[in-house]
Amino acid sequence: MIAPPKGIKKQVLGGMLVCLGAVTALLAKVIGFELDIFYVIISAVGVGLFLYGTLQKNQQELTGGDEPLQPR
Repeated sequence: MIAPPKGIKKQVLGGMLVCLGAVTALLAKVIGFELDIFYVIISAVGVGLFLYGTLQKNQQELTGGDEPLQPR
């Protein structure tokens, strides 16, 4: 079984948080209710997680990752 690249889970979670904040902001604009600061913070945390996961994934690709040793 091939393991997913390191950091991909953080990227997915970060993307979901950003989408949650964006959808809530759009609904606040359309429906007309006041946007709570919680959703802005959630979006900012999501962006941070996404960038951290990207850095982890790129670092793993540069170092060669967790490749198993080949028998000789």
